[in-house]
Order: sequence, then C-alpha cells, then structure tokens
Amino acid sequence: MKKQKCGFRQKLGIVLAAGMIISNVNFAVLSVSATDLADDPNGPAQENTMPIDPEVQEVLNAVNSLPSLEVVKGKSFEDQITIRDEVEIIATAVADLNAKKKYLPESARETVDTLQEYFTTLAETGINPIEDDGQPAELVADKETSIVNTVSDYLAEEIKKIAAGTRTSTEIDVFNLIYTGSNADDVSLLFEEIKAKSNEMFQSLLITYQNDLYWFDKSYKDATTQGGFSFSGNYSITDTAVTGSAVFRFVVSPEYRVSADNLYTLDTTKINSANTALAKAQAIVDANAGKSDYEKLLAYKNAICEMTSYNHDAASDSYSGTNEPWQMVSVFEGKPVVCEGYSKAFQYLCDLSTFKNAKCYTVTGQMAGGTGAGGHMWNIVSIGSNNYLVDVTNCDEGSIGAPDKLFMAIPSSGAWNGTYAFALSRTISYVYDPSQISYYGESILKLSTTPYDPTKDPVVDDPTDKPGTDNPDDNKPNKPNRPSKPTTPSKPSSKPGSSSSGSASGNQTGDNTSTQTTPTTIWAVETSPSDQNNYRLEVRSAIEVPAELAGNDTLNTPQKIESQIRSSLTAKGISNDNIRVYDVALQVYANGTWQDVSAENFPAEGVTVTVPYPSGTDSTYNFVASHLFTKSMNGFPAGHIETFPESGVITKSSAGISFTVHGLSPISVGWSRAATGTSANVSPKTGDQSTILLYMVLMIFAAAIMGTVYVKQIRVRKK
Repeated sequence: MKKQKCGFRQKLGIVLAAGMIISNVNFAVLSVSATDLADDPNGPAQENTMPIDPEVQEVLNAVNSLPSLEVVKGKSFEDQITIRDEVEIIATAVADLNAKKKYLPESARETVDTLQEYFTTLAETGINPIEDDGQPAELVADKETSIVNTVSDYLAEEIKKIAAGTRTSTEIDVFNLIYTGSNADDVSLLFEEIKAKSNEMFQSLLITYQNDLYWFDKSYKDATTQGGFSFSGNYSITDTAVTGSAVFRFVVSPEYRVSADNLYTLDTTKINSANTALAKAQAIVDANAGKSDYEKLLAYKNAICEMTSYNHDAASDSYSGTNEPWQMVSVFEGKPVVCEGYSKAFQYLCDLSTFKNAKCYTVTGQMAGGTGAGGHMWNIVSIGSNNYLVDVTNCDEGSIGAPDKLFMAIPSSGAWNGTYAFALSRTISYVYDPSQISYYGESILKLSTTPYDPTKDPVVDDPTDKPGTDNPDDNKPNKPNRPSKPTTPSKPSSKPGSSSSGSASGNQTGDNTSTQTTPTTIWAVETSPSDQNNYRLEVRSAIEVPAELAGNDTLNTPQKIESQIRSSLTAKGISNDNIRVYDVALQVYANGTWQDVSAENFPAEGVTVTVPYPSGTDSTYNFVASHLFTKSMNGFPAGHIETFPESGVITKSSAGISFTVHGLSPISVGWSRAATGTSANVSPKTGDQSTILLYMVLMIFAAAIMGTVYVKQIRVRKK
C-alpha cells in the first residue's frame, strides 16, 4: 500500500492534541503549586482562599482559648497545672498537623512556643508546677534561691502593671507564692528566706526596673520605712489551715498619690499623664531608628539636654519641694531635674531602642568636680567588649563636659574598683558605690582606655530596626511612632554654640526669644467634593479617654482602648508586633484657626485617611486597618470598631495606606508579608471554570479533526 502523506488537517489535529496534553499537564502542576502554597508554614494565612481545614480550625480554636503569658504568670500553681496540661496537649496536636503538612498561622504557633518555653524555664529553675501525678512540684534542694527568683519575677511584673496604670495598690502580697497548697512543711523556711532577702531583692529591682519605678518615692522615711520601701508579714500553721501575708510595700511619690496621706495607692489619672509624657520618648526613638548605634546615643543625649536643665534648687540641702526633679518623666515634661532624671531618661530611651551592639546601664556613686557633685548617677554604655562613660548631666550647657566631653568618654587614669579621673578644664572624678560593684562587676564597670571611634559604626539600615523589633521588652506598651503635639519647654530652642535640627517650630515672643516645640505630625485627608471645609488630621502623643467612654469598663483607660483596637487586628492573624496604633484628631479650619471637629460637624460621608507606611514596610506588604469610635456619630456607638477591608476599601499608594473612616480616633494599622515565589501569570483559585471549559472545547475540536482524518484514511485504503 502506498504510504499516506500527513496532510494539513492531520498536522493540525496532532498539534492541537499535543498542545492539549501539555496544557493539562501544566494545569495540574499549577494546581499542585497552589495547594503547596496553602500548606506552606511561611505563607501568609490570608493568601489561602480555600476553606480552612477542620482539623486545623479545631487546633486553632484551642490555641485561641489559651491565656496570654502575662495572665499565666499571675496564676496560682494549681491554675498553671491546668494551663500546662492544655499547652502540652495542643503542642502535640500542632506536631501532628506539621507531620501532615498542615500548619497553623505564625501567631498561633508563637503562642504555643512562648508558653512551652515559660514552663520549661520554670522547670530549669527548680519550680516546675507539674509532676507526673499532676500535683504541684515541691521546690528542689535549692529552695531558697528558687523562691527568691520566683518572688522577684512576680514583683517585677506587678511593678510594670503599676507603671502602666493597671494596678493601683503598691502593697504586693507574695504569700501565695510561698505557700502553694501542698508545702506546709516548707512555709517557715521559705518565709524566713524571703524576709532575710527582702532588702536585697528590693535593691535589685530598683536597679533593673528603675524606669518602671518612676512613681516610687525612694526618699520617704518614717519609723518603719527607709528609702520608701518596707517588708512585713506573718504566718500561721495549724492542722486545718495555713494562713499569712508577706507584703512588699513601695511608697508612692506625692505627685502620683490619690491623696497626701495615702502612701500606697496610685492615682491612675496621674499615671496617664506620665504616660503621655513618656510617649514623647518613643517619638525620639522612632525619629532616630535608622541611625547607627553611636548616632542614636548622641541624639538621645542631645534631646535630653534640649528638653531639660539642671535643677540647682532641688540639689540644695534646703530644698523642700516635690520629688519631680528626681523623676525621668520630668525630663520629657520639660521640667528641670537633677542627675537622676538625666541618667534615667537616657536609660529609658536606650531601653526603647534596638541596637546592633550597644547596651546601656545606669550606675550610682560619688562624683567630684562637676555639676551634681557628691552622690551622683550616670550611665555606662557597652559596645562589644568596651565600656564608656556617659554623664548626660555634665554634658548639658554650663557643665564641665559640655557638649560631649563626657559622652562615650574614657578616663585619663584610675581603676574600676577605685577612682576614675577625667582631665578636662579641671579634673572630674567618679567612684562607684559598693552595691554597684557587687551587682555589675568588672565586665560592666571597667572603662575602656581606647577612645571610641564612631566611624567604625557606620549609618546603615539595621535589619533589626524593622517593625516589631523596636521593643525588646515584650511588656513595654506600644506608643505612637509619630511626634507629639507642641509643648511648652523649659529652655530656649537654641543654646549658645549649638544648632537646632529637625522641623521644630519656634513661637516668637515679645523679647524676640524663640522657644523649642516638638513638631506636630499632620496627615492629609480627603472628604467629599461637596464639603467646602478644610480638614487635617493631627497625630497626637497618646490615647486619651473621652467622656463618652469613661463609664465603659472595657474602654475607660488608654491601655484598654489600645488593647481593644489591637485585638481587632490580632483576630485577623496579625502579629501584635506588626501593629501600630495612632491617636489622631480630625481638625477643621474655622475662624482663622484649626479646631477639633465635633460629632455634629464630622463629615457624614467620612474622611479618607492616608497613613504613612510603618517603618520597614512598603507597598509590597499586605495591610489591614481598624478604627475605634470614641464618640457616637454617623449611626455608630462609641466603642464600635470598624475594620478594613471589611468596612471599606483599603488601598496602597506611594504616600501610604488609605481607607475611609466615619468617626474620630484612634486608628491602627497591621501588616504581613506578601506571598513570594509565585509566578506572575498564575491566577489564584477562584472557582472560575472558564479555563477548564476552554481545554474541553479544544480537546473536542482536536478529536473531531483527528476523527475526520481517520475516516479519510479508511476511504483511501478501500480505494
């Protein structure tokens, strides 16, 4: 038979069939890739548009029911037993999911890991709340050391609550830590150990948590209290019960008390005022976040010297005023202070910061030859293995080290366990207190003999200076990362021989002197074209509680408001570290001045807000946002939270993230990384069957052509 040539229709049929096969193979591959992306533990949860796996959802629900680490720490041993059991069960379930290539959101995994790490640490320190029989563990052989550590940690957490204004009593009873319900035989031993070590524990807390103790009156003395601190307690052991108390008492400074004679109760409204001042510290840190370690430290020293001045009256023996000059809060309020205020303010700014290599310590001792001679407080900065002296007090205008001779300084002679001398226009000397020598030791207190070279610490974009890393202390409250409103300073903006920087504005007075003000951050807004008024958003330093929320138990403090608005985003799977909260006020220009709008004149159509991208993010990130109504307006009650994109479109532009709100502040923005590694021409799964239908049509068409060719060939053969 004569060989049949391959005609046009045959070729077309073969090409279409081959193309169909390749297309189907490619489609199958793409489907598998999309599935793998959904199971990728590093892929953001919001990228998976498929329904969540029931098994994953069940474990996620269990994780969401767990209390936070802070709550766990405040629980009794009996309650911790229950929580520890739950965590272990959930951890096992998470491991089973991982084996099946099913993964929880990152925030849920972090919750489980954090709690597991906490219980592991307890076990390593000899206080494990779990035994195989499910009963509270006895303290190990070194019971005294263990109980001291436990009580110290508990006191530290309660002190932080006081500083945040969430605890009002400064009398802290730790007896429930000494007696755990099953160790009656040990109560006497442990109680006496706490009593013997109470002052030592207090001194350690005073050094380690000095910033959180800004409300503490360490100058107070009476018949039973020395240095503002006392410990007292008693206990009773019978056949039927063990009762007692072990109370650490911290005297509140007069300016933070509810009344002059109430030594141990905090006025939270005054704490809120202090938190407003401290928000300025966060603004300073945020403004310098992209700088080198050295430039950050220098900026902090300069900022402190601009905000405050030395209070010579308070340093005199005849002073009988308040304790404000000793408080670092006073620095950020623009009030004159003594050396303690300077050094604690510098420490606070450092504690808020993320450094590549630097660490800051606050020390006490004796100083001669400078401002604040006698008992003195200053800082030590460690970079690598070298330590340098920073005496901000004596770097201020009119002091022996101005402007920077005692900043990152090395001594001309001396020893860490003796006297360090610095030869300036005259000699200034420093001697550490014995308590500092025993607490810090040589590794911190011994100063370098080699001058610090800032050129070895170049200005770079520190990868750790990204969102969520500006706060190494997990318990530190997040503050707005924008400058605050203008405030009245205590000094002129420009000192002789110095220059101002930044965008601070000056207010001209009758004598032509200029006063320093902190720059106000203004965000542009858009309203309906029909509204002819001019509006703007002013970013403020801290959340304020409006009158309409004062009676709301869940929203009657700035901390509670911030917690609620953060929760609206963590519920979406956003890490708490990747959330920024801003307190903003909408203002309208009327009668020649900017005024806060009211519920009555707030634009009914809403206001489109453009929030600048948080530090370290850009348009490649995924964003969500929320807004809490602090007043009833536009049909929404006070306390209602609208979230985006649920409540409206959220868009990204070169200017930032935009969305339309229908009420007053505050606003929060959260972010996650966008999915990476996917092909630009891969469409997400949306349930659209058009591609599959196209393939089916092509297959039928190819089959029809090939069938026609086949019939033709048969006819040819028959001939």
